[in-house]
Amino acid sequence: MSLPMQEPIAGGAPPPPPDAPEPSLLQDAGDLTRQLRGLIGDHLQLASLETRLAARTAASMVATAFALGLVLAGVWLTLVGAAVAMLIDYGFNAVASMAVGAGLNLVGALLLYELLRYQSRSLGWPVTLSVLERSRSHAAPKAAA
Repeated sequence: MSLPMQEPIAGGAPPPPPDAPEPSLLQDAGDLTRQLRGLIGDHLQLASLETRLAARTAASMVATAFALGLVLAGVWLTLVGAAVAMLIDYGFNAVASMAVGAGLNLVGALLLYELLRYQSRSLGWPVTLSVLERSRSHAAPKAAA
C-alpha cells in the first residue's frame, strides 16, 4: 500500500518518504520557526515596497498640485486683470482700478489663509492625543490635596 504524494509547503522542506521515521516535535518547531521567519520577511518586504510606492505617488501628487496651483494662479491673475481693464473701460481711474484688483487678490489670499487654518486643526492627531491624555490621567494616581 503506497501513500499519496504530498505537495511541499512553500519555503519548507519536502515531506519525508513514507518509510522515514516521524519528525520530532523539535524538528516541527524548527520548521514552523523557519516558515514564520519567511512569512514575516515577505510581509516586511511587501510593506517596504508599498511604502516606497506610496512615497513616490505622494511626491508626484505634490508636484502635480504645485503645477496646478501655478496654472490656477495665472487664471486668477488674468481674471483680475480683465476686471481691472473692464473698470478702466467703464471710465474708472486706472490707479483705483488697480487697487480694486489688488483688493480682490488680498481677499482671495485671506480666504485661502482661513481655509489653511481650518484644515490645520486636524494635523497632529488631536483625537488620538486627547484619548492618550485621558488614559494617562486615569492611570496616574491622584495626589492627595
